[in-house]
Amino acid sequence: MSIKLMSLNVKGLNSPFKRSLFWKEALNSKGDIVCIQETHVCQRNPPKISHPRFQQVLLSTYNKKKRGVLIAFKDTLAVSIHQTYIDPQSRFIIVLCSINNIDYTLVNLYAPNRRQKAFFTKLFKKIKEVKRGSLLICGDFTILS
Repeated sequence: MSIKLMSLNVKGLNSPFKRSLFWKEALNSKGDIVCIQETHVCQRNPPKISHPRFQQVLLSTYNKKKRGVLIAFKDTLAVSIHQTYIDPQSRFIIVLCSINNIDYTLVNLYAPNRRQKAFFTKLFKKIKEVKRGSLLICGDFTILS
């Protein structure tokens, strides 16, 4: 069975209209795992980001309406989440999971514009420490020359 992974930079999910558009796009593109960057969801009063077809949604929030990543799993997948690592700066989520009885390490990242070397060094060190099964990395890498 193949799994379709979808990755989008949405530049904010605070508006109900924008969340509705996002879920429609996820369903229309037939994504099984949806990775979103720049959710801009604030820790203090996060909106409800859910959908009946995506039963498991992992969200990182920040203390301001900026940054943020999300991973959503479609209800057609047999997903078992073993461990989740959420960056306190809301730049990445690492999920150790089994999908259809196969182990994966799934990473969704939103790289910063500055201090990229330090960010990627920290991220890859953490991945190396916890990785289990096949590694899937998606996100907005914001590579600057």
